[in-house]
Amino acid sequence: MPIPPETASDVSVPRRRLLAGLGASGCRIIVIGGPAGSGKSTVAAQWVEHDARHHVTIRLTPRHDDPARLVSAIVQALGSTSRSAQVLTSTATASEPAFSSTILPAVARLLPARRHPVILVLDDVHLISKPKCEAILESLAAAVPPGSHLVLLTRERTPDWLARLRAQGVVQEVAPHDLAFDVDEADALFRRMGITLTAGEIEQIVADSEGWAVGLYLTALSLKNDRRSVPREPVTRARGSDRYLVDYVRTQVLDEFDDTQRRFLVETSILDELDPSLCAAVTERPDAPTILAELLSRLQLVLQPDDAGPARYHHLLSQALQSELRQTEPDAVSGLHVRAATWYQQAGDLDTAIAHAKAAGDLSLAGSLMWSRLTDCVASGRPDRLQSWLEDLTREQIGRDPWLSMAAAWLALQTADADAIYRWALHCEAFAGPGWRDHAADDEYAAGLAVMRALIGDEGLGVMAQMSEAAYQGLKPDNGFRAAAAFLWGVALTLQGEMAAGSEKLDIAERLGRSLDAPLLIADSLSWRGILAITQGSAEDGIRLIGQASGVIREHQLERLATSAHCITAQALVLAMRGDKGAARTTLGSARRLMTITESIAPWFAVCGRLVQARAAILLGDGALARTLINEARARLTPDLEDTLAATMLAEGEAALSRVTVEGISAGSLTTAELRVLQFLPSHLTFPKIGEHLFLSTNTVKTHALSIYRKLGVSSRAEAVDRARALGLVESPLID
Repeated sequence: MPIPPETASDVSVPRRRLLAGLGASGCRIIVIGGPAGSGKSTVAAQWVEHDARHHVTIRLTPRHDDPARLVSAIVQALGSTSRSAQVLTSTATASEPAFSSTILPAVARLLPARRHPVILVLDDVHLISKPKCEAILESLAAAVPPGSHLVLLTRERTPDWLARLRAQGVVQEVAPHDLAFDVDEADALFRRMGITLTAGEIEQIVADSEGWAVGLYLTALSLKNDRRSVPREPVTRARGSDRYLVDYVRTQVLDEFDDTQRRFLVETSILDELDPSLCAAVTERPDAPTILAELLSRLQLVLQPDDAGPARYHHLLSQALQSELRQTEPDAVSGLHVRAATWYQQAGDLDTAIAHAKAAGDLSLAGSLMWSRLTDCVASGRPDRLQSWLEDLTREQIGRDPWLSMAAAWLALQTADADAIYRWALHCEAFAGPGWRDHAADDEYAAGLAVMRALIGDEGLGVMAQMSEAAYQGLKPDNGFRAAAAFLWGVALTLQGEMAAGSEKLDIAERLGRSLDAPLLIADSLSWRGILAITQGSAEDGIRLIGQASGVIREHQLERLATSAHCITAQALVLAMRGDKGAARTTLGSARRLMTITESIAPWFAVCGRLVQARAAILLGDGALARTLINEARARLTPDLEDTLAATMLAEGEAALSRVTVEGISAGSLTTAELRVLQFLPSHLTFPKIGEHLFLSTNTVKTHALSIYRKLGVSSRAEAVDRARALGLVESPLID
């Protein structure tokens, strides 16, 4: 019979003494702490098994120590379909200020939003160590409603992030000594394994093993195999690489199988799941499914989940087998991981494929895997996925591979990190070679670099058009960046007055976006076509196109991404044209907020975006805001943009503004610098910390904050946040 995670003891041994006290104190948070193999999971499983409430368990891994993945796992486990849950899954981000002001409040609503009480068990909480992941768990724990329980299983002491809740008396703690088997429980375990010992012998074994569940099990198994009455060295440690356990696995587990089965066990120890097809690919054995089936029937340390999913090795066994692999076949480790990466790539699990490529030390493979689906991160509403791919690689490691450098450059673009954008772009140019621009139309790497340079757009519209055209020709037909190239090409042409040719490229971008699953580029193309139609007097067509773009944004929950600034700007204009002043003001505030994040790229949008926003402000009768936006646009009008559509839009905006009475200062007339500071006010960050994020002095931050208070007509930070949220100038908490 398979054994449960964490313990090799028979789960049918009831822990009545321990179970009787769980939840009895009325505490809604239960922490069960103890070393590996101490029986934490068994206790939790027995408790929820006899409870009528719905329960769900999340087995955390090191990969969950990432805000986006952790939030996604929690939402998926709870089966939540609320609006908050959907947006959390698609756009959870660790970036400030959205993380503190939006993500954490949304996490706190997940459990209270449920209709019925639930027991949520988080196993291996000690694997979560990053401050923002701990903040997510703290928000979840602080909001456990009456009738529900959050059960945390950890190998370490009670997490520090529970200190505040522990002080409030809502945390029940089960310590390692509480988990220890007593003599009666150990006797029951031994008897169920067919071993009869005297009371004195059991007491001695319990004392030597300190009641550790797996230690007792391994002792009992050793007794059973060796036919001894009392072991010479009771097991007292629970590290998979421990010499005793490795020796035990080698002599007491592997020796029970033939050479083929032993090799299979060692080679597949690198896998988190034992899918038959995966095992066949990694071991290069067509008969792997047969071998696996035999192991499942004979080896209790292979775990088979209740939901009939793939089996896996008990983690202690896996660690011991990997230690054996490194000792006996160190040169084979890399090849095993590479084959696993290839299998996962073909299965569509790119995250696991990349993890195995990195484990293999094959950074070239990792880079090519990232490039193959880079647009999934950039254009489909998953802002932190690329970050998770790169986060455990050093800058030196990334800099040694061209595709990893390309991925880092796109991550910098995605996060609007100006310094990193140019640093990695130059790095990519070094890989591409001095004449890379001449090869962009027939070399994929040069083409990828070309579309990046076109998006940065700092070399003028002519170069932007040339780079976009070359990238469109040089990228593979199924590469999502072809849609980006077509869009940027269309923008450059239309700004230069070539409306027919530019509109054709925008149509292509929309079609490619649909066929290559790049929804943001669909919305971008529709939005720019709509803006063009409105500026040319075809308001009805423009409103229709921008309405279609808005539908795409809503469907894919892209409205919170900085890269959606262009689309949200177009939405604000349409709402103002329709006379929906309340929604228009809020959307205009959101557009301005998003624009502050993208200042380091796309100079054309820094001008045109503000002019479209100014047009919306004029329609709303907000002359002060319109003047601020037009002045900012004029200041950003580069010589390259003169004598283009951007200059025409500026002249039309100034003419329209001259017909509007400007009265005083409006809430919307915050400067770009003030807007940047405003984004951090809903967070927990102090003014000095905000200054560190924005590279400003504390005094400068205070000056901007006081100006914000004055323009918003408030006297405190909290009032400023409330007013700004009402105007759409900062992100509002997710509401179900």
